[in-house]
Amino acid sequence: MTRDDHNPAPPRRPGPAHPGRWVTLLGALAAMGAVSLNTYLPALPQLTADLHATPAQTQLTVTACMLGLAVGQLIAGPISDRTGRRPPLIAGLLAFAALSVLCAASGSIELLTGWRLGQGVAGGVSMVLSRAIVRDLFVGDALVRVFASVMIVLGAGPILAPIVGAQLLIFTDWRGTFLALAASPWSSQRSSPCGCRKPSPTTSAARPANPGCAPNSICWQRIPNLC
Repeated sequence: MTRDDHNPAPPRRPGPAHPGRWVTLLGALAAMGAVSLNTYLPALPQLTADLHATPAQTQLTVTACMLGLAVGQLIAGPISDRTGRRPPLIAGLLAFAALSVLCAASGSIELLTGWRLGQGVAGGVSMVLSRAIVRDLFVGDALVRVFASVMIVLGAGPILAPIVGAQLLIFTDWRGTFLALAASPWSSQRSSPCGCRKPSPTTSAARPANPGCAPNSICWQRIPNLC
């Protein structure tokens, strides 16, 4: 009898049959914080002039967002362990969209700084929960592959976001940039792998059906209360 015979490995959870179809969704969620932080950077000079602020005051909006990202991750992780992943994730996405609209409507640099702090908190929710969902859904080699792919998307976010922000300034101003950020959670919904697979009997019994999704499918609205 070997030591492994006395301590057999725990059974592994069945994961999605096509892990690659989740990479786009989870990668977009993970990169949302970086995108919110970097997309409006090319518009800082325009924003400074429009709100009659100093460069130091404008740069404080970047600091506020970074602080919010850290706080959001600290708050959302423990909450999702108690309530499951889906409720705080949806709340964070809705808050992110609402706060992005409020940023676009800001009439002073002080208001914008406050809204940016809240936007950072909401962005931090999706950042930490995307990693938790990867760990909930995948095991073994699939976990490593999906997590590495999500990290690649996350790393590309800070590089591509300022480029996208600069292109947006061709068609709109800094307020339009924040409105584009408000639409980003719904863009990630369109990339969700709804209908990508039928869950196994084990996962079907463990995961209650969601009327917002197609029958026998898994999409981002149907992310279970895994914890």
